[in-house]
Order: sequence, then C-alpha cells, then structure tokens
Amino acid sequence: MAEGRVIVVDGANVAYEEVSKENQPKVSNLVAVRRVLEQKGYRPIVIVDASLRYEIDDPAQLEVLIDDQTIR
Repeated sequence: MAEGRVIVVDGANVAYEEVSKENQPKVSNLVAVRRVLEQKGYRPIVIVDASLRYEIDDPAQLEVLIDDQTIR
C-alpha cells in the first residue's frame, strides 16, 4: 500500500459510476480507482455500505476485498 496522504473514497458511488449490462454496480470500478489513487501516491480508504454486497456484480470478489481490508 502507498504511504502517501490518506484519501477517503465513497465506494458505492464509485461502484455505480459504470454499471454492468445487468445494471449492477461493478466491483472492478472499486479496484481501478484504488489502483489509480495508489499510483498517484495516495493511501485510499474505500468505504462501502452493507447493501452493496447484495447489489454488486461480483459479490464474492467484494467479500474478498472486504476480508483483506482492501475495501471497508
């Protein structure tokens, strides 16, 4: 993880920025934004609400990211 300035990200808004063909929020959006912020020297804290688990296009991947605290 980058050791730069902390930046807090509203993960639900990021996930919904570009939706899947089924109109679901995308977990790949969360991963991409986190990666870009780290590359720019930030230390992102991506926060999602509990309801996103039931709406996201890949709930299993989201759970992995939450379990390893990549997303909170």
